[in-house]
Amino acid sequence: MSIRLWMVLVGSVFLSSLAQLFLKLGLRGSEKLALSLDGIPALLTSVITNGYLLAGILSFGASGVLWLLVLSRADLSLAYPMVSLGY
Repeated sequence: MSIRLWMVLVGSVFLSSLAQLFLKLGLRGSEKLALSLDGIPALLTSVITNGYLLAGILSFGASGVLWLLVLSRADLSLAYPMVSLGY
């Protein structure tokens, strides 16, 4: 695997970890979210108005795109164990 692909892999893991931190920060001061269809509008409003939640979702999206790039060019047996770096 090339150095460039390693950098993309590390970037994917980093963004995934960063997303978890952003989501935790965004949910820290919020009220509990309802687990029903009636709670969806409140959830969407919460995500749109909370910068941390929005940053977390965008970070996960970017991480996913980078991960797809890694999977398209590297063996899964080599790339997947690197995901554990995020824990």
